[in-house]
Amino acid sequence: MKSRTIIFAGAGASKAVNPKQFPTTVEFFEKLPEKIRGNPYFLFVLDYINAAEQLDQVDIEHVLWALQEFYKLFDSFQHGHGPAGYAFKHNILHLVNKGYNFGHLQASNAQIAGQLKSLIDQINEQVYAFYADEPSKKSLEDNWFELIEWAKGRSDRLDIFTTNYDGIIEAALNYLDGDETSRIECGIAGRKRQRLDLDFWNEDDKPDHVLLTKLHGSLDWKYSGENIAVGDAVFTGDHKKHAIIYPGFKGVDSAKFFTVFHEYLRRSCYNADLVIFVGFAFRDDHINRIFSDALARDAHVVSINPDIRAVFPVSRINTEYLHEGFSKASISKVL
Repeated sequence: MKSRTIIFAGAGASKAVNPKQFPTTVEFFEKLPEKIRGNPYFLFVLDYINAAEQLDQVDIEHVLWALQEFYKLFDSFQHGHGPAGYAFKHNILHLVNKGYNFGHLQASNAQIAGQLKSLIDQINEQVYAFYADEPSKKSLEDNWFELIEWAKGRSDRLDIFTTNYDGIIEAALNYLDGDETSRIECGIAGRKRQRLDLDFWNEDDKPDHVLLTKLHGSLDWKYSGENIAVGDAVFTGDHKKHAIIYPGFKGVDSAKFFTVFHEYLRRSCYNADLVIFVGFAFRDDHINRIFSDALARDAHVVSINPDIRAVFPVSRINTEYLHEGFSKASISKVL
């Protein structure tokens, strides 16, 4: 019987490679410059999250989601988009009283929308500044090199999934297997103009031994017409041009690759006999449901994470927790 191994990496896996270069989302929040952390809209959104959502832990992705919602609201007021925009544009208040109108809000919504958009862009720019660099070969030797080489040796098929958008795993595959092979392992087609080939994820019987699936996109992916171009990790100034969904996103996104990748994760779970989670917090409801519904009952699950709150979404007999960092020592225990 053929064996199939899944490695699933969260933010903690990147932090283990270089905690200064690849902070977790919580640490990223703490590293933001004062001009962002002191921005009145930033503080307003924090107040909203703390009052309305009452989360145990607030990190930068929650702030970005809320900022985006506020931006869409005021942008709809400005341009008359959707029911809220239509109601604002046609002054629904006159149905309550002929003398009522939106007054100051009408004069200021364009300014608010612009300032919110500027803040969102500033935060996105920080994302690229923090995570765009490649790791050194030495920083990968006692973690990714060790785990990938062992997993390839025990498996007929190795799938690596991640919600991270840095280039750490691609770099590890490139160091281990060379340019030609690692391009295939990352699902890349083309030479001069590299692009993501989604056919890699539409067929399960391809002979490739390893396939990396970046469920929430990558810093070096940009939309180019109907394709996703793979190239540099430089921020263009407009996040919409980048094929990225921030880790921890909860729900179903409209990105072209989202459905393809998540369906591939589901199919991979059906056939996997070993799943190793590295630094994954199990906070993504959509991904958790896939694991709960699709993972074979007799598959062995191992989670490497020093955070004892990181627990698999359903109770399973064949589940082990290593409350340690991602290192040669913890990997040896998996072996």
